[in-house]
Amino acid sequence: MGTFFKALVGANGNAFSSETTVADFESYIWLFLLAIVACFPIVPAIEKRIKSLSYYGQGVAVLIKTVLCCGMLYICVNLLVDSFLTNNPFLYFRF
Repeated sequence: MGTFFKALVGANGNAFSSETTVADFESYIWLFLLAIVACFPIVPAIEKRIKSLSYYGQGVAVLIKTVLCCGMLYICVNLLVDSFLTNNPFLYFRF
């Protein structure tokens, strides 16, 4: 049991990180930074500003939301498939 808790806090003598850990961190740092920015109330402020600009603000806001949702779907599918690193054409090979 003591070995488990030592490993849990990194006191078991193993290195804190490896080359694989650093490579994974560098690959996904953009996603981490995007998540931090998305935590702020940026979207409601931008939506309020767009709606107040003109009569067509509501339509523009809907269009922007649709484009952003499609972009997020594209990013999620790319991250699931991991298409940049593998040649598997099917999503279920990842599971």
